[in-house]
Amino acid sequence: MEIVWVIVTIIALAIVFVWAFRFRERKRPSDLAPDPQGYGVDLQARRRTHERLGNVLYWIGCIIAALIVGAATALYVNSARSDDLPTVGFLILIATIVWTTGRACRYVLAGR
Repeated sequence: MEIVWVIVTIIALAIVFVWAFRFRERKRPSDLAPDPQGYGVDLQARRRTHERLGNVLYWIGCIIAALIVGAATALYVNSARSDDLPTVGFLILIATIVWTTGRACRYVLAGR
């Protein structure tokens, strides 16, 4: 039952952190630049949208990776058997792949 509370706490902290990050970077409508050419496509707005999507995918990848690492840690701490060590290593590998995928999405979409 303790693992459930650990997972709930991690999710709650991640939601608060993402909300605080989003609240800090919120822009007023007067700060948004209109389309200077008048062609109907605002490339700056499209770039900001891609940047936001990249950041959201990165944070989702971080949250999922943190949950997987938390589950692997709980499995390692609560289990005294040496049979679970390959499982823990596999879970850490999966968490690394998830985090790297999120980081790649952020790099491609946000340019960071």
